[in-house]
Amino acid sequence: MRISVLVTLFVVLPSILIAGPPVQGYESGRPDGRFQSSLGFSHEYLRSLTPKLAFDAQMNPADFADWQDQVREKLRELMAFPEVPTQPAPVRIASTPRDGYTLEKWEVFPEPGSVVPVLVLIPDGANAEHPVPAVLCFPGSSGTKEYLAGEVEPHPDLKVPAHADKNRMALEYVRAGMVAVAVDHPSNGELIERHGDTLIRGVDRDKLSRDLIYAGRSYLGLSVFQKMQVLKWVKTLPFVDTSRIALSGHSLGTEPAMVLGVLDPDVAAVVLNDFVHGKLEQDVALAPSMDGKRIFMTGGMWHCVPGMWQWFDLPDLVAAIAPRPVLATEGGVKASLDAVRRAYELADAEDAFTVHHFPQYDSEEKRPH
Repeated sequence: MRISVLVTLFVVLPSILIAGPPVQGYESGRPDGRFQSSLGFSHEYLRSLTPKLAFDAQMNPADFADWQDQVREKLRELMAFPEVPTQPAPVRIASTPRDGYTLEKWEVFPEPGSVVPVLVLIPDGANAEHPVPAVLCFPGSSGTKEYLAGEVEPHPDLKVPAHADKNRMALEYVRAGMVAVAVDHPSNGELIERHGDTLIRGVDRDKLSRDLIYAGRSYLGLSVFQKMQVLKWVKTLPFVDTSRIALSGHSLGTEPAMVLGVLDPDVAAVVLNDFVHGKLEQDVALAPSMDGKRIFMTGGMWHCVPGMWQWFDLPDLVAAIAPRPVLATEGGVKASLDAVRRAYELADAEDAFTVHHFPQYDSEEKRPH
């Protein structure tokens, strides 16, 4: 599938990533190198951890497909999808003509007790006789499906983030002649916690993540399960060319895009509007400070999947998508990019993994670090 629209999310990275003094790492201070500090121990443990299914650039090309199967099998296990009885079919609750397309709102019912609203943007002329490609669009941490579709936010407290004209990916995809399906994340957009007309923001996602982990699931697992049910439904729509379904995510939305890209071999392409890096790698590199001023948190509990780092990290998932096209629009850590490129070489698809850097980093000379 050829993606003809490039949607770029411009973000301000934490200053610790791009400027300032180096972070002081943990030091044992003991002749035996052991740590009395529990965080010092855990950092040393993570630093020496080699995930069992990490991509090996030296692997034999003949073993690459088997490695992909192992990653897919383990990833499905880690997502801890629930066993659910047959649920009601999705219901359309609104249909509104727009300039060049139709905006539909649907409700999807992934599992008992759950309803997930989605927006479907259908270009004029798409029908069973003329099916067109489809792109599932996932927002970033503070984005909504309405933001992606260029629609009014569902609640006045949900402020439109900056650069809306550059980030309304669902609207741009439908204008390019593709069906665009915009989906909120759990505890985001219309799925956010409410008390009457007041939104309960921030703590709801922490509480949800904690509750799911205690129950043997995870925030990412729930997000992927919901989006997988939407993907299965999209495959049944008569105006969708099921051989050309892509996934496109901003920031937080890239995680379910990566996971779904691995779990469903029918996904034709993936667009990652983020920088390619490992969460384990990030946690080790941005070590908590020993100066007593801070302990740097590299992400919320909603990024946590119990046991994942024992097996692989996010760049390994990107590598496992090969040879299908992947577009990364915010560069990444060189070691991660090199590993993914090597995976595409093993899959004989060197040109199918494309990376775009910000202009200030678009040459080796501009990336001294």
